Amino acid sequence: MASGSDSNPNNGGHATNPNGDHNGGEVNQPPRKLCDLLNPARRTTPSCIVLPAIAGQYEIKPGNIQLLPKFHRLDSESACLHLREFDEVCAILQLQNVVPNVI
Repeated sequence: MASGSDSNPNNGGHATNPNGDHNGGEVNQPPRKLCDLLNPARRTTPSCIVLPAIAGQYEIKPGNIQLLPKFHRLDSESACLHLREFDEVCAILQLQNVVPNVI
């Protein structure tokens, strides 16, 4: 077995003590969680689609939401047909101070 002062090829040639800590005055950092490694923090826009800023506020009433078609992902349903129906309902809705492209 190697002693604590031997170099370990897995740590870049740095000497380690028996506890696995680096020598040379380096600051020990807590181990990173697996969820942090799998879901890194995003520092940029997550998509190439950037939504425009909306100048005013608007309210969508519950009655308008009930007009929207429901999609249940059944084999008999077509996603394209659902989107076409959704677009038709959105074209019918008339909201004050709202550009149609925002809806």
